[in-house]
Amino acid sequence: MRCASGGTLAALAMLGLPARALALLPLVQALATALIGIAVSFLLYALAARIATRMFGAGLEAEGSIARISPAQGGAIILAILGLVLVSATLSAWAAQRVDPARTLREGA
Repeated sequence: MRCASGGTLAALAMLGLPARALALLPLVQALATALIGIAVSFLLYALAARIATRMFGAGLEAEGSIARISPAQGGAIILAILGLVLVSATLSAWAAQRVDPARTLREGA
C-alpha cells in the first residue's frame, strides 16, 4: 500500500516524530479536507436550491423552497461523512505505522 504522502510520513518517522503524532497527521488532514468539503457542498446546495426555486417555484408560498434539508438531515449528513472519514483515515494511519520508514524512503525515492 502506497500513498502520495507516504514518503513524507516516512521522512517524519526517520526524524524521530513520535508514533502518536505520526498517526494523527493523516487524521487531521482528512478531517480538515472533509470539513472544507462539507462547507463547500452545503454552500453549493444552497445556491442550487435558490436558483431552482427562482426558476420553478412560481406557485410556492413566500418562504417556500423546492429543495430543503432539515437541520436533522444536515446533521446526519455531516455525522455520516465525518464517521466515514475518521474510519478510513484511522485505517490509513494504522497501515502507515506498520511500514518500515527506511524501506518506504528507499522504494519511494
